[in-house]
Amino acid sequence: MSNTLNLRSISENTGFTIVELMLAISMLGILSSIAVINFNRNIQSARLNQAAQAFVSFAKESKSSSLNSASPCVLIVSHEQAQITISNPIECTQRQTLNLIDDSNDLQNLVICGTNNTSNFSMDCDQENDGSDVDTNGILKTSTHIEFTPKGTVSKGALVKLYSPNIKKGYCIVITEPVGLIRKTHMNRNTCNFSN
Repeated sequence: MSNTLNLRSISENTGFTIVELMLAISMLGILSSIAVINFNRNIQSARLNQAAQAFVSFAKESKSSSLNSASPCVLIVSHEQAQITISNPIECTQRQTLNLIDDSNDLQNLVICGTNNTSNFSMDCDQENDGSDVDTNGILKTSTHIEFTPKGTVSKGALVKLYSPNIKKGYCIVITEPVGLIRKTHMNRNTCNFSN
């Protein structure tokens, strides 16, 4: 008779209580939300990298076209519209405009800052601060110009920063003058480090 009592007490204690089930479901919910947040950050980071790479590719294509056509090529980087326009597309390249939002699969809230001072690596560039160049009246410029010469060199270089406030990351792109070296690196605490 003692064997039957032991079997009954064991069989009555198998399974999960409602409290245990609720705890397990809550933990799954928390872990799922963390995974979704990280997944969204990774997508935004990949889109930002795609926008920076599209910028670099467009600049290299423009430099090459300028050299091949033996005519200058002027790129206008619009900070507000997040696009690069070529002022003389007939001589320079057949592609007139690069929209960084469209070319990066709809990257949201892209902040662009630019300066023609290619050594201003600590230029402010985030949602609150824009260290872009100012005009003679002290008004912030909304675009940065880059000029490739017919010899493939650069008469007007630039440092452009692309920043995503959603993930608090960014990229620095520099086009040096007169050589025309085009480089991209991560922005770290609003500073560019091209020595790596």
